[in-house]
Amino acid sequence: MAKKSPSKLLFWIKAAFISASLLLLFSHQSGAENCTKAEIESKIEQFKDVQKPKAARQAVVECGEDAIAPLVEALSKDEAAIRAKAASALGKIKEETRG
Repeated sequence: MAKKSPSKLLFWIKAAFISASLLLLFSHQSGAENCTKAEIESKIEQFKDVQKPKAARQAVVECGEDAIAPLVEALSKDEAAIRAKAASALGKIKEETRG
């Protein structure tokens, strides 16, 4: 059996890395399908539910820029839990857009 050269091994490592990266990219984008304004507002309402706030916040954060306007509106809601988690979600979106 012939010995593989380091350049071929490096090629296959890079190819595997690119394939894995593309899979992650496409799977992340498919989660963004539920980023309609109504869906985002529904998730924001779940911020006050003690059982679901982290999952709801993460779902809203994954919507990125689409979630900014509804989150800003949520800052004026009566419920303190919604205001606090909306502010937190806006901060997380800002962190993620900076890289």
